[in-house]
Amino acid sequence: MHGLSNNIEGEHILWPDSNLEGVQAEYENFSIQIREETGARKTVHCVGYIGFQMLGFWDEMIVENSKSSAAHPFVIDCEQKVKSLPETGAKVECLVATYSWKSPSIDSCRLWVCAHCFHCDCYPVR
Repeated sequence: MHGLSNNIEGEHILWPDSNLEGVQAEYENFSIQIREETGARKTVHCVGYIGFQMLGFWDEMIVENSKSSAAHPFVIDCEQKVKSLPETGAKVECLVATYSWKSPSIDSCRLWVCAHCFHCDCYPVR
């Protein structure tokens, strides 16, 4: 998909020519900060994330496009890992991914996030 975000609840994101300003990985939260070409700042919250992978990260990350896929190889790898965990400890069934978010930058960097769902918030332009 090359225009508005798909499979992301909340605010739409105009992906082409947006800047990836940052990612934040915490124990229960993974978020992606985006600044659209219009100047709007948006954050994608990856709810129930079970994996992420980033290949390359340059000083300026301009997004070419974003795609969602439940059948992406990274999603399949994450789901297999969750299924292989022992049944002791915390329940993980709710974390099985339903979507994968991928954003290749113009510099051929890649970011994959496997999560249960995605939600976008918009912040005022500064």
